[in-house]
Amino acid sequence: MQHLNGLRDQPRFRARHKLLFTLVLCALLISLVACNAAGTPETSAPAPSKVLVLAHNQNRKVIVDSIQDSANRFMADHPDYEVRIERYINEAYKKKLASAAATGNLPDVFATWGGETLNEYARLGMVVDLAGMMAENQDTERFLPASMTRVTSSGGTWGVPVDNIALALVFYNKDIFAQHSIRVPQTWSELLEVVTTLKSKGIIPFALANRSGWPGSMYYMYLVDRLAGPTLFANASNRSLPDGFAAPEFVTAWEHVVELSELGAFPDNVNTLDEDVGDSKQLLYDGQAAMSLNGSWLISDIYDEQPDFLQKVDFFTFPAIPGGKGDVDNLVGTVGDQYYSVSAGSEDPEMAYALIRYLIDDQAVEQRLSAYVIPPLKGIQPQDPLLKRISQLAETAPSIQFWYDQSLSPRLAEEHKQICRDVLEGLDPVSAATQMEQAAHLYATGH
Repeated sequence: MQHLNGLRDQPRFRARHKLLFTLVLCALLISLVACNAAGTPETSAPAPSKVLVLAHNQNRKVIVDSIQDSANRFMADHPDYEVRIERYINEAYKKKLASAAATGNLPDVFATWGGETLNEYARLGMVVDLAGMMAENQDTERFLPASMTRVTSSGGTWGVPVDNIALALVFYNKDIFAQHSIRVPQTWSELLEVVTTLKSKGIIPFALANRSGWPGSMYYMYLVDRLAGPTLFANASNRSLPDGFAAPEFVTAWEHVVELSELGAFPDNVNTLDEDVGDSKQLLYDGQAAMSLNGSWLISDIYDEQPDFLQKVDFFTFPAIPGGKGDVDNLVGTVGDQYYSVSAGSEDPEMAYALIRYLIDDQAVEQRLSAYVIPPLKGIQPQDPLLKRISQLAETAPSIQFWYDQSLSPRLAEEHKQICRDVLEGLDPVSAATQMEQAAHLYATGH
């Protein structure tokens, strides 16, 4: 013991003892820090335990960002929820929805164009009736009445309008018109003269990209309306018109489409050009084409892609056809271009609807207006002159014909789009009208 006590008294032994104590203390501290870094339920944020899937087909960055911002704000307010966003381009999105509906796997929240496709989902019990939730939150009164007609049927409300007052208008390059002393046409014959003049100058009259069929349908829709007014299509669709889609006015409308085509109004290989990837816009930007019959979303596209080009752009409404029964102020389009619905398969439909409300709250509305999008809300006053004119047209139009490819049942809509392609490949007007009527009869009777 004395020997050991003597060792402890030696400086060298005391230094080693101090070092050992320091190492043990450091090890203990490191262990404590590591345990703290691992976290405990009391100090770390819980991971979201519920998931909502939101699907849409927007491709403009500013709108995509706005949707993401709405989702982020929803998640911040509801930390136990995660929002997973699925985004597709236009035609791929239609196929995605059709496949999801067929397998009973629609996303919790998803966008449609309203109309017959959404009505079919409603009839099959695939979507939630939102009328009660909209009334409870006093949301119904926020929207323009016309915007709700596309999602109200069978005593229910199946979607919420978020975007957009979208009208089909003839947009044109003011510089080209001025350079060649072209005046805005008021009648069909004057429009044909404009087409002839532009063609003679080596300029494509209309920048049409018809691969998907629906862009070409705009010409046919306006011609049917100018010839016969809005009731002809409605009666053919509900099968109360004896000749249906083979009625003489439908044939005449196809004849006028052929007339445009034979005058060279459209680009070569028009059915290979794709609207969804911007082929028609590029013809405008390059000065190769002077006009485009397009949805008013074209303005916001130009704002994103070629903002300086907006200074060259103006629009006019589709001209009158002398002797036609349709009002020249009638329009094609929709007061509400994107409707968001809740899947009946959603495990939490109330929270899915709450997510939709973030898409059209005050912050989201401001984001859309700044991006040249007009939400279908009461009291909206766009500052941009073009948007203001479009808003006024929508408010005063005697009739706004909803897009045929969304008004018709899905199978008949596909037939219609194919005919719109075939006519520009040489299908004669009588055959076009006959094929459409045969398809309508087949799908209506189921055999």
